[in-house]
Amino acid sequence: MKSPKPNQTLAQVFMAEPMTAAEYKATRERLGMTQAALAVALDVSRKAINEREAGGTITREAAMALELLALRTTPKRRKGPNKS
Repeated sequence: MKSPKPNQTLAQVFMAEPMTAAEYKATRERLGMTQAALAVALDVSRKAINEREAGGTITREAAMALELLALRTTPKRRKGPNKS
């Protein structure tokens, strides 16, 4: 999966090429989630997560759901010291 370009929507990124099993697993691990926890968060079975990570089909919808979860749960970085 390529990195998004400025002003490119998430859907446009995923229309170009599918997510690989390695990218799917790396995203889950970056979130610090087990397969079971990710399954609960995405409302799918743990078996579905396992199959995706083992090279099974990852639909665009499944990839986008994972990426949206990552966007929602990744803390934003501060640009500098907090001045109050």
